[in-house]
Amino acid sequence: MQKQFYRGTGKKLMDKSIAVINEATKKFRTMGAPVVWIQHSDNKMGLAEGNPGYEIVDSLVPAEGEVKVVKTKGNGFIGTELDAILKGKGISQLFVCGYAAEGCVNRTYHGALKLNYEVRKVRDATASSSKLLLSIFNRIGRYADLGKILTR
Repeated sequence: MQKQFYRGTGKKLMDKSIAVINEATKKFRTMGAPVVWIQHSDNKMGLAEGNPGYEIVDSLVPAEGEVKVVKTKGNGFIGTELDAILKGKGISQLFVCGYAAEGCVNRTYHGALKLNYEVRKVRDATASSSKLLLSIFNRIGRYADLGKILTR
């Protein structure tokens, strides 16, 4: 979730999901599971590295040493080292969340499926600038409820 989109309806929906993301990342860290952050870079969208809009929103804080992947396509696997990083760590199961549910999160979710990852969307941990598109996104795919993730 990048600052460029933290406004209007997107901000309201992000605020709802940020608490869930923070709880999930805290638990994953406690479990010793890696947390990977993906940022979109696109000069036309004001998402150039170094631009304030490119930065992750202040209420989400990557821990020291966590992997950050910079992507230029909707799917976080295209043109990045994400697949190699995950395979290098022996990871076969993914939990995805973030912004924009109907765009980047959805494309990365399907990209992971095509690469044979066991992938779930974290319920209530995605946001969009559109309540309608978020509603449609929430009806598609496989989900993991945070409570069930946290009891593993």
